[in-house]
Amino acid sequence: EAEQDKIKEVWRAWAATTACDPNGLKTFYRIQDLAMQACDESGEVLIRRRRRRTGDGLPIPLQLQILEADHLDTLRDGLTFENGNRVIQGVEYDRLDRRVAYWLHPAHPGENYRTHTMQSERVLASEIIHLFDELRPGQVRGIPRGTSCLLRTRDFDDFEDAVLERQKLSNLYVGFIHDID
Repeated sequence: EAEQDKIKEVWRAWAATTACDPNGLKTFYRIQDLAMQACDESGEVLIRRRRRRTGDGLPIPLQLQILEADHLDTLRDGLTFENGNRVIQGVEYDRLDRRVAYWLHPAHPGENYRTHTMQSERVLASEIIHLFDELRPGQVRGIPRGTSCLLRTRDFDDFEDAVLERQKLSNLYVGFIHDID
């Protein structure tokens, strides 16, 4: 029981504090919450395991970095390497179709290009948790939850615009004078 208490104490010192976040802002539970919010919005999120040295003073020598899916280098697509590995939408697969690496931009592509290189780097799949809802076999990336209704919503918006325009045009016709002769 003393060992279990020690494990719980170490877990609390890591998960209930910001020791688990490389930016020092979020607890483990906030990281989970943010990951789920990102999945709802973008359809996917990347969580990078940042292994630390035991001398870094962390309760557990591991931190979890939340990355938007924009970090994936989707221009690395259709590449095949000499060892038979291939890259699809920034995800590298081996000959047995196992995810072996992710090609990630070191900074968010929307940030200032002058301060960051946009050359992607290969990160082993064992260091990445790619969180998304797999809806079909072989799916590589996540799909935002609202995607399926966007086209229908756009159609309704177009319909509403057409009805309003028709009403405006009909208001222009106030009356007609007909000459019987």
